[in-house]
Amino acid sequence: MNHFENIIKIGVVTAVLFVPLFIISPFLDHQFKRLEDDLNENKSRLQIIAQVLTHLVILVILSYSIFRLFEHFLERYMKIRNNEYIREGYRMVGAVVFVGLQKNLMEKLNYITSTHRSRTQ
Repeated sequence: MNHFENIIKIGVVTAVLFVPLFIISPFLDHQFKRLEDDLNENKSRLQIIAQVLTHLVILVILSYSIFRLFEHFLERYMKIRNNEYIREGYRMVGAVVFVGLQKNLMEKLNYITSTHRSRTQ
């Protein structure tokens, strides 16, 4: 198999995994309040950290579940077996979903890290 075919397979896997997460991700993000709303409700840092951890756990479970659902589709219909192409595509999609599509999560992570004792001293 040549290098170009490998790139095509990684691209297909990335697209197949990205589209459902791209559609579902905003719905998940909106299930959690914005940082501004939490601060207006006088939520403690510990409560915000608990929300961040819950958000992350749900996001990981969701992305893993979608990955497992599409694993069969990729193998059966696209003849792409669970190998380095699928793992590489999954890593790419995971990075984009974790970093780019979770606005409320990112706001809270930035708040938590910017108010950490080591940064405020």
